[in-house]
Amino acid sequence: MTRRPVTFEYYLYQEALPVQQDTPFWGKRLPGTRRQAADPGATENTPSGLTVGEYFQAARRFFTHDGLSLLLQEVSRETGRNPPPNAVHTVRIGLKKHGAFYHPAKVSLLGDAFSRRFVLNVAFSDAGKRVLRREVRSLKHLRHRYPFSFVPRIYGTKTVPTAKGPVAMFLGEWFEGYHEFHLIPDSPGHPVTVCVWEGDRGDTVLDAVKTAALFRRVAHILAAYYDPVTFEAITHWHHASGDFVVKIDKGNVHVRLVTVRRYGPLFKSDLKERTPEPSAQNILHALLFFFLEVSCRIRLDREHGTGNWIWAGKGCLHPMTRGFFQALAEKGPVPALPAPLDDCFKAYLLSMTFKDVSDLLVELVTRRFPAGREAAFVLKHVPEHAQQLLEALADPL
Repeated sequence: MTRRPVTFEYYLYQEALPVQQDTPFWGKRLPGTRRQAADPGATENTPSGLTVGEYFQAARRFFTHDGLSLLLQEVSRETGRNPPPNAVHTVRIGLKKHGAFYHPAKVSLLGDAFSRRFVLNVAFSDAGKRVLRREVRSLKHLRHRYPFSFVPRIYGTKTVPTAKGPVAMFLGEWFEGYHEFHLIPDSPGHPVTVCVWEGDRGDTVLDAVKTAALFRRVAHILAAYYDPVTFEAITHWHHASGDFVVKIDKGNVHVRLVTVRRYGPLFKSDLKERTPEPSAQNILHALLFFFLEVSCRIRLDREHGTGNWIWAGKGCLHPMTRGFFQALAEKGPVPALPAPLDDCFKAYLLSMTFKDVSDLLVELVTRRFPAGREAAFVLKHVPEHAQQLLEALADPL
């Protein structure tokens, strides 16, 4: 059978904005971050000077030299169905946004009786390439180790040459129907206001019930991937980067985590022990540290994703705590503990005083948040946060 030529199409942000070599955008430099994207004049200082056109040409190379055939083979192993050799006649690549490390694209493979979508994460800075290599390892590890599908599957990695240096990429699962969300300033009667970016459909502000479900599921995902014995956890996630996404389907709230920049032990040495199993005290203290970090990060965002720092109201803390404990209750027995993990941890938490929690929060922010305005913003909220967190824990879970 003669192989049909594959057509490549490109667009910026929305499919209604196609880009070709003869359009003005083709030669423009990529913004280095999403904040630079909001200020076009700032793109002159991006690390590589890669243009939009060079980005699309690099992305296209991911699917050449049998890359498309290999991808279809991977899809067939996953689905148990074999697409024909000519299944795909169009590859549509859309540059969706700009991050500190990646410039992700939505890739649609289209055919007469075939349609699949993927995300292509593209890194051209040295820092982005390091993060990408680490993330590929983390995602593969999590998909292999845990029976969850909260993080994307990986379909392939590649480094392609460009005139301005090599560009690293990995192709991952696209969570269809999921959208980025961000905190916006509180409105009267709404202690936490979450706005979901639904693309062409516009923005949707979640009601109180769906907002609570969203925060509960975010905490549940993070705690589900936490290992209470090795202290391995997903860290360095951020609402401002759009790391979690949400889908509302028939009133139900579904959440996924689209990136795992780091998965590893919370501590390098202070709580590591020479014995094969850590002590009960260290297990509970490490879990407390992780719980407090989740409680801070889940409240932190930038207005509309790129604006000023914003801190969610205390209404998010009770659903966050419920989701966290639900995941702990689903874990198996921990040999060093005399009772189920969730029961032991709740007793441990309730033994903490306001000063205990406040002091540990200050240590946490100093060690785990970037120094500067972000850390200062979180530290400003520590006293109130400690009190509100203890109040949330006092309520039935």
